[in-house]
Amino acid sequence: MFQEVEKELNEKLQRLRDEAKTRAMDYWDEHRRQNKIRARWERGNITPRVRITSGALAIHWVVKRYVNGKFYSDHIKKGKRYPFRYQMGAFKSVAKDWELELIEEMEDDFELFRRVSKGITEARGAMRHLASFYGVEIDRSVDGPVDDVEAAEAADVEEMEDVE
Repeated sequence: MFQEVEKELNEKLQRLRDEAKTRAMDYWDEHRRQNKIRARWERGNITPRVRITSGALAIHWVVKRYVNGKFYSDHIKKGKRYPFRYQMGAFKSVAKDWELELIEEMEDDFELFRRVSKGITEARGAMRHLASFYGVEIDRSVDGPVDDVEAAEAADVEEMEDVE
């Protein structure tokens, strides 16, 4: 029984990740469209990153930089005061005005995804604790795939090159 619950929670987390990635692609579509119609100095470079790490959904924002033929990304800190949402002040010094509107719209959805993910993660932790109380060993190999960070970085680079 515990193994079935573990599997179901992991599947829910993966579906949530897929929904968040779809929403992030909506951002990318509009971001690309805006960058194509703007002068080089007006182009944006803020992007969301969605992945599963350590058994939890992680949605972060990064600033992309192009230096000496390579793309680099710098994580934007969310802050601790609001655990489920980035505050717009975190973007003020790095985002273009037109990006701020898109980011705020995305954060409305991302906040919900982060809250649901926390619920799934806490439910899984409670279930694992209960299983260990009863001496039941959970096979964590069904924890679901952890997103490949390098593959995600490569995809981000390809998307940024399309814009340049």
